Amino acid sequence: MELVGGTVSNAIPGRASALVRADASALPEAERIAVEDAGDGLARVSASGVGGHASMPEGTVNAIGVLARYLLDAGLAGEGERSFLELLVTLTEDAYGRAAGVAATDDKFGDLTLVAGVVRTEDGRFTQTVDSRFPTSTTAEAITARLAELAAAHGCSYEAGRGEKPFYISPESPEIHALLDTYAEYAGREGRAFTIGGGTYARHFARACAFGPQDPADELPAWVGGEHGPDEGVSEESMRRALKIYIVSIARLMELSL
Repeated sequence: MELVGGTVSNAIPGRASALVRADASALPEAERIAVEDAGDGLARVSASGVGGHASMPEGTVNAIGVLARYLLDAGLAGEGERSFLELLVTLTEDAYGRAAGVAATDDKFGDLTLVAGVVRTEDGRFTQTVDSRFPTSTTAEAITARLAELAAAHGCSYEAGRGEKPFYISPESPEIHALLDTYAEYAGREGRAFTIGGGTYARHFARACAFGPQDPADELPAWVGGEHGPDEGVSEESMRRALKIYIVSIARLMELSL
């Protein structure tokens, strides 16, 4: 079996597929699954989901999870493959780490997110990336320990990558007020400060925040997708407005005495 799914670790994959030894015509139909003959007694099973940014998983469907469940239900996995697919099912059961046993929340960042982003077959081994954005009520070390335990229970190993502490600036700070006041003046509506799981450029500075042109109040055509998804887009009008907001915001920030 060969598995491939996702493109980047910080996005929920909208597509995933497996090359299996089977008669394509004999495989059962299933929602979000397409099967095609791959020749030489092989079949390609493709799963479609709903992609999105790993920090904002609500409304998404992880294609890797869809694929893993189908392969297990159709009896297409060998013994070693089955254990790995069962691990994928656990990792994709929800996007908040509940099934994996790492769920956490706090009053600043909300719920932890846990996303299985990229699966590959490399040198005869399966690999799966995991992306987690976590609040102040847990730590990278605690998440690592639990995921290592979960992987071992399925005959797999877990290798920790980068782990960084949550970064937070009070919404009552004068800098945030300056940004929100400028936004309200040029957008014609009030904005609000909020936290997200995305590790933006802000964490590279002592005092900073992400401040961008994507406005949830903007009406976008149905074909425009979200961040890190197909057809991601922003209107020219929004970019022009953002440029004005940037210029005035920077001028006002430079006038602050901090």
